[in-house]
Amino acid sequence: MSTISANNIKPRTGNSVTIDGNVTGDITATNVSGNGANVTNLNATQLASGTIPDARFPATLPAVSGANLTGIDAAPSYTGVASGSLSNGAPVIITDDGKLTAVSGSSATEEIGSMTTFESAAAETYARSVCKTQNANQIVIAYQDSGNSSHGTAVVGTITGTSIVFGTPVVFEAANTGHMSCTFDENAGRVVIAYYDYANSSYGTAIVGTVSGTGSGGTITFGTPVVYHSNTSYWNTLVYDSNAQKVCVGYRGAGNSNHATARVGTVDPSDNSITFGTEVTMAANGIEFLNGCFDSTLNKVVYVFRDTAGNTGDAVVGTITGTDVAFGTPVTFNSANTEYTSCSYDVGQQKVVVAYRDRGNNDYGTARVGTVGGNSISFSGSETAFNTADTNYTRIAYNFVLGKHVVVGSGPSHYYIGTVTGNEIEFTAGVDLGTASTPYMNIGPETNTSNSTFVITFRDGNDNSYGKAQVLVTPFVNTNLTAGNFLGFSDAAYTDGQNAKVQLVGSIDDAQVGLTTGRKYYVRANGTLSTTADAVNVTAGISISETQIIVKG
Repeated sequence: MSTISANNIKPRTGNSVTIDGNVTGDITATNVSGNGANVTNLNATQLASGTIPDARFPATLPAVSGANLTGIDAAPSYTGVASGSLSNGAPVIITDDGKLTAVSGSSATEEIGSMTTFESAAAETYARSVCKTQNANQIVIAYQDSGNSSHGTAVVGTITGTSIVFGTPVVFEAANTGHMSCTFDENAGRVVIAYYDYANSSYGTAIVGTVSGTGSGGTITFGTPVVYHSNTSYWNTLVYDSNAQKVCVGYRGAGNSNHATARVGTVDPSDNSITFGTEVTMAANGIEFLNGCFDSTLNKVVYVFRDTAGNTGDAVVGTITGTDVAFGTPVTFNSANTEYTSCSYDVGQQKVVVAYRDRGNNDYGTARVGTVGGNSISFSGSETAFNTADTNYTRIAYNFVLGKHVVVGSGPSHYYIGTVTGNEIEFTAGVDLGTASTPYMNIGPETNTSNSTFVITFRDGNDNSYGKAQVLVTPFVNTNLTAGNFLGFSDAAYTDGQNAKVQLVGSIDDAQVGLTTGRKYYVRANGTLSTTADAVNVTAGISISETQIIVKG
């Protein structure tokens, strides 16, 4: 092996020197090339670039202090784009498009209010009806006041939770009245009541009312009664067509051979008047137990009834054009003796559900699903018993929050929730309303489509047949929160579109208020925290102080 030892080596020509062999001593040069395999005793402090191989590191690194490190977030977090505003400490979900948004929505457990008297006298069966008003959580009950010469009377009820407060009853017809129906004309913002006026030969009559005030101050003022059938008119039933912005009144008209008959009414809110179009026949037989609903998909009015020619359960579909209505041919949904028919429209499934008492099947409370097409309706699904006992006075209403149907019936006084799938309907077990001896039940439409609240009216056989009402809140969940999309808590307040930081599982959020230390908390459907889980059942974390929670998810 050759060795070069020199104090100074210079090239004869140019600026490069090539050495083939080993060099000892110091080399000073601008550039040194070669593989460096045998280079030793390098001073690492002089290294300005390059990568040190992993093998050159010791197996155990020396301990270092991170006391002076900055910009490092040890708590687990995620930063994304806010969709909507986020408050500091708000529970956050990740949306389908990868954005961050606050938990929002509502939920409720089943609640049944106590019986509240709206009339301290008998409230007759077919002389009572419930409709909503322009105000959420408010209803109008139209009824025959047996304690006041059976005068036609209306009262406004305001709902808070499961309680209802009534205003002072108002007489709209100072005569014997019956077979009432009421509905709310959403376009006019008015309540319409149809009834027979016994003092005027039981003519079919309608009147328009304006609701004002709430609570005990809730009241209704009326226009002038208008006759729509100049003969005895029973089973009066109003349906509001939100497309035509008209009401359709169906009835058994004695002036039309007691056939099922109908007319279209147009409300003028400027003077609370109503005018009617041409009277038409919807079924060329006598009818009983008339009830109706509106198909808001195809914009059709649907009536169900018992055809007295064979006592079958029939349905008929009509289309409103201008101020008139035209009907198709009635279709039978139950070939046996049928009573207490009622119907509702399923917006989600686009089906009509008919509830009734099936005299051909042990008087069971029964339902069947129908599909509207043109001016007809078909029933291809089975008849489903929701109560395998004698069921009287069945009434059905659609629950927009649940996308389900609520049926009430007496014998016993229960409510049932039905879910439509295709052409079939399946019911939950009946829930006792706690109102024994309360026949002649009626359920109004959902008073507020965000909170799943209904009002049931009845005649209390245990208390002089007084007119009473009960608030029913059906269980529901309506939220953007799911078991799989909860991320954590917002680390600060952010506006829509800002980059937002969310504290994830394992971090500690310190922006809460009023927590109880050492408790497991859940995120509820409305975005609040609670030690009680709701139907979504999402864990928020464990509280370690009044303001701090360890995120669990």
